[in-house]
Amino acid sequence: MDDSLRNLIELIYVNRVAVSKGRQIESDFIVQEVRRNIESRLKNRQPPLLPRLSDVTCREFMSQDSIKYSFHVQVSLSECWQLIGGSDTVMGQKGFYFVKRTDQDFFPKGTNPWDEYTVGDYLSPSKIKKCIQKLLQSGLGINLMYTTSPSIMGNDVLFEVLYGNDEKLWVQLSPTIVLGGVTVCAEQGVESVPNGWREYHPFEVDSLPDTVRKAISVLELLVRRASSPKTSIVSLVLSNAVTDLDIVDESSDLVETTLSVACCLLEQVKATDDLDERQKRDCCTVFEAVENKSNLKRILEEFLSPSPVEA
Repeated sequence: MDDSLRNLIELIYVNRVAVSKGRQIESDFIVQEVRRNIESRLKNRQPPLLPRLSDVTCREFMSQDSIKYSFHVQVSLSECWQLIGGSDTVMGQKGFYFVKRTDQDFFPKGTNPWDEYTVGDYLSPSKIKKCIQKLLQSGLGINLMYTTSPSIMGNDVLFEVLYGNDEKLWVQLSPTIVLGGVTVCAEQGVESVPNGWREYHPFEVDSLPDTVRKAISVLELLVRRASSPKTSIVSLVLSNAVTDLDIVDESSDLVETTLSVACCLLEQVKATDDLDERQKRDCCTVFEAVENKSNLKRILEEFLSPSPVEA
C-alpha cells in the first residue's frame, strides 16, 4: 500500500506540479520585466505614494500551468502615523494592526495625502488596493515579450501574464507598511477584520523539507479541483503568522507526511477567518476525506482518472 501510494503522490507531483528549471528561469525573467513596468506606473502617480515594489516575496508553483509571484508594494507613511495592535482594541484581534494618524490636532483631516484612503480614523487596506487597481486597471499593455491583463479575484490586486508559447503566470501585489519596526500588509482574500492590517512574517515554501513541499503541492491540486472559486492552500499557509507545519516529522516518508500535513491544514482551515464559508467547506471536505491511506489512495486515483470535463 505505502509503495503504491507513494508512487501515486510522486506521479502527480512530477506530472502536474513540478516545473522545469528552464521554465522557472524564463518565468523569473518575465516577472521582473512586469515588475519594472508596474513600478514605473506607480511612480508616475503624483504624489508618488507607492514608490517601489519589493523583490519577489513568494513564488508559488500551484501547478504546472499556474505559477504565482507575490510582491509587496511599499506604502510611504510619515511619522505622524502609528500602528495600534488589534489585541489592544475592543475587537481583540491578535496578529492584526490598525493604522491611525496622530497629528490631526495640528493638521486636520484632508491635509495628509493618505487621508482619502481612510475609513473613520484608520487607513483602509481595501481603499489602497482599489487605488492600485485603478492605476493599473487598463492592464500593462502589450509588450514584445508578454501581455498582461488584470484579473478580478475578490479584492486582491492580481494580474494574468501570458508569454512564450501560451505560457501563463500570475502576479499579485500586496500593500505593505513598515512602522516602528513592525511590518504589516493587506491580507489576501477575505478581509475578516475591517481596516485591519495583518502582521507579516516572512516565510518561504522553499524553506520547508522536500516531502512537506510535495505534500502541500499535491493537496493544493486536490483543493483547487474541488473548490470554487479556486482556493490557494499555499497562500493560506503563508498568510498565517504561526503555522503547525513545524510539527511534521521531517524524517517521515512522503505518505505519512502527506497525511500529517492534511491534518495540520484542516485545523488551520477550521480556525482561519481568511476563507469564506464556501471555501472553508470545500477545503474541509477534501482534508477530512484524506484521513487515512486507503481514502488518500482512492482520491488520488480518481484525480488521475480521465474525465470528459476538466475540473
